Amino acid sequence: MGGETENVQRISGRLSLGFKEFNIVNPGSPDFSGLVANTNLTVGLLALTSLRLSFLRDVQFSAYTDTTYYLNTTYRVGLVHFLLRRIQLSYDLFFGRNSYPVLGSTAAATTNRFLNHAVGMALKVRRDLTLTLVGNIGRRNANFTNSVFRRSFFGFNIVYGYTIDDSALLGAPVTRAY
Repeated sequence: MGGETENVQRISGRLSLGFKEFNIVNPGSPDFSGLVANTNLTVGLLALTSLRLSFLRDVQFSAYTDTTYYLNTTYRVGLVHFLLRRIQLSYDLFFGRNSYPVLGSTAAATTNRFLNHAVGMALKVRRDLTLTLVGNIGRRNANFTNSVFRRSFFGFNIVYGYTIDDSALLGAPVTRAY
């Protein structure tokens, strides 16, 4: 293939750790307090290919159960490859669980486990204009219904007016609400 290429950075990333207290106004609902994290690491494997790793743990509001929140824990492993300086491909595998608090002494813990495959292609038209095609295929196992739910998303993004870090151009949406 012709065209200009650029080397990927060897190692870059972010480590955000914290402690969160989530005080529920309803006295019958359990509160949350614990560690939260939002971390990522990108490692250059070859001149044009990087490995992405990330970990997310945080409390999310729940609209689908009797509880106010759930604890989302998500892991991501992915690859990003530059075809040309302005075109990149990516694949990410997300997996994790959503854990809901136990209500009452006789209730069972509710947990959703999920697995999500995400692919993407990004074209950087200008410094401040990026076009992306993204696709996600996911599966969630819910122990409260003993069911498997499937969900897919295919989309097109136009990002204008922002300079985007090349390692995050195709950052497929983290399945926080999955």
